[in-house]
Amino acid sequence: DVERSRGLGDVYKRQVFVMMLSLAGCGISYDDIKGDWTAKTINGMTIDEYAASLGVDPSQATVNVNITEDDKMTMVTANGETKFDYERRSDGIEVKMEGKDEIYMSMAYDKDKKTLTYKLDLGNGQTMEVVLEKGKADITSAQDAQTQTEGATEAVQ
Repeated sequence: DVERSRGLGDVYKRQVFVMMLSLAGCGISYDDIKGDWTAKTINGMTIDEYAASLGVDPSQATVNVNITEDDKMTMVTANGETKFDYERRSDGIEVKMEGKDEIYMSMAYDKDKKTLTYKLDLGNGQTMEVVLEKGKADITSAQDAQTQTEGATEAVQ
C-alpha cells in the first residue's frame, strides 16, 4: 500500500501554475488606474502648503492627470497640458512622452492607499515627489493668473 510518488514533471507544473497565479494577482487593472487623478501631496506637503511655499494660489500649484484604457495619459498643470503614452507594470505604470520610446517617469500604484506616486528629477540634485489621488482639482493657468493679477491691480488704481 505504498502511495505512488509523483514525478518531478508534476511538481514543476504545479510550481509554474502557482507562480502564474501569484503574478496575475500582483498586476494592476485598468479599473485601478483609469480616470481622473489630482495631486494629494507634493514633496510631502498638502497642495495648500506647497502653494504657500511658492507664493501662489493652490489652483496654480496642483496637477491633474487623466488616464485612459487605451494606454494614454494627459497631465494638466498651470503651465498647460502634456500628452503621454504609458505601459502597465505589476506595481504601476511607466510613462513615455507621446510617440517616444524613452521612459519619462514611473508611477507606483499603492493598492491599499489607492494612490499613484511619481518622482521627477528637477535637475541640480532636486527631485519632486507627487502623490496623486482620485479626483480632479480646479487649475488656473499661469496666463489666466497673470490676467487676474493685472485686473486686480488696475481695479485698485
